[in-house]
Amino acid sequence: MYSKINSAVVSGMKGEVIEIETQISNGLPYHIIVGLPSQTIRESKDRVKSAIRESGFKFPDQKITQNLYPAHLKKEGAHLDLPLSIGILASILDFNLKLDTYGFIGELSLEGEIKPVSGSVALVEAFAKKGINHIVLPASNLKELITIEGVSYHPVNQLGDLIKELIEGSLETASGLGAVADAPRAQGNYNETRGLNHVIRALTISAAGGFNTLLVGPPGCGKTMLAERFQTILPSLTETEYVEVSKLYALTGEAYMNRHRPFRMPHHSISITGMIGGTSALLPGEISKAHRGVLFLDEILEYKNPVLQALREPISSGKIQLTKNFKNASYPCEFTMIATMNPCPCGFHLSKYKACTCNSYEIKRYLNKMSGALLDRFHMIVYLDRAGQFVENKGTRGKDSIELRKDVEDVCKRILKFRDDNTPMQIEVDAIPVLQQLYATKNLSMRGAKQLLSVAEVIAHFNASDTIDKSALYEAASYHNLSRLKEGL
Repeated sequence: MYSKINSAVVSGMKGEVIEIETQISNGLPYHIIVGLPSQTIRESKDRVKSAIRESGFKFPDQKITQNLYPAHLKKEGAHLDLPLSIGILASILDFNLKLDTYGFIGELSLEGEIKPVSGSVALVEAFAKKGINHIVLPASNLKELITIEGVSYHPVNQLGDLIKELIEGSLETASGLGAVADAPRAQGNYNETRGLNHVIRALTISAAGGFNTLLVGPPGCGKTMLAERFQTILPSLTETEYVEVSKLYALTGEAYMNRHRPFRMPHHSISITGMIGGTSALLPGEISKAHRGVLFLDEILEYKNPVLQALREPISSGKIQLTKNFKNASYPCEFTMIATMNPCPCGFHLSKYKACTCNSYEIKRYLNKMSGALLDRFHMIVYLDRAGQFVENKGTRGKDSIELRKDVEDVCKRILKFRDDNTPMQIEVDAIPVLQQLYATKNLSMRGAKQLLSVAEVIAHFNASDTIDKSALYEAASYHNLSRLKEGL
């Protein structure tokens, strides 16, 4: 008695379709799984046996051999429970469906309940590429999937119900996939702030252009509050971006089921492995989990220097290459870095409202924790200060985050249109001398000059201009004042 069932496993960031061959032959009762199964898959034998019996079917008292093809590919994941059980039952029962165009994924409980699995997006994508257009999966996983043309989903909750449908020759198809919800954004709104509109303007530009931004100011001036609300003005993930992000999270056993962009805020005690990824399994780290979203480093100078230095190459390249024990893995990490810092140990250097108690040596030593190479990766540096006195309604109230997000989305569409039309934004003739002057007076690196132009271009888009004028350049230059930190030293 023989059967062949389609399933899939996750390999790196993509799914790989595998075949599960089952042969039941005469001999002492014995169940063996071959083809590089992980310990989790080896343990599935007991879950499969119990689930089949609890579902009202007889488990064969014979020798059962199941082969996972291709044999050279390492197989991991409890989601193979369901196809392993279907393989056994297909060998002894008469199903009125041809299963060669069906793919199965699902974890089983001892009672035969079909549990949700991680990595379903990558697995479904693999099935679709191989022309397997009927996918049987846990009903709980439907909410995280996307609509793929020509592919039908068959959600199931119980193994017994699935077997009866296979015997009858008809599987229930999901009537339609609801779009993955854009879950509530982080609590807070920029309209709750007062007197910080210049910072909100900079963060809005950062959101549209994906610019790394450093907020500098004394304790309690609002740096963290503003950075935490940054997520509220980001446009939602596109379908393609959502697939990328969900596949990355699936590698660590997490399910990403929101349309809002990732917002990662690792603690300052994080290790290099936790930040960039690694471990023996070469899993992605915080920078990859922030892909298409935000990496927020609060009080950046409190992070260990090796951790900060490890960020330099990924920030520039947008990917991280990990190598360990002769294994390699490459993950994308295109994120916007938002960081905050105090300008000195006490925090009040440059403040107008409280005197700094640090001497010049202490300030220099403190600022030297941030290497010039890492500081050069920031497109924008924005300075804040404490209010001179507490007044409940001091300053102009900030713009509503929903309105700001709409502005950001409009600018993003405008930028994409320029790129699709392959039309580079030109600099106005009278703005060229300004750019040359800024390059000389600010002692910019080539990277810094490119960043200045990029910020000016996005500012021009906010101004609905098709060219970069002097005002856009001057505003961009105001966000690139590195020398201010060393004032008075």
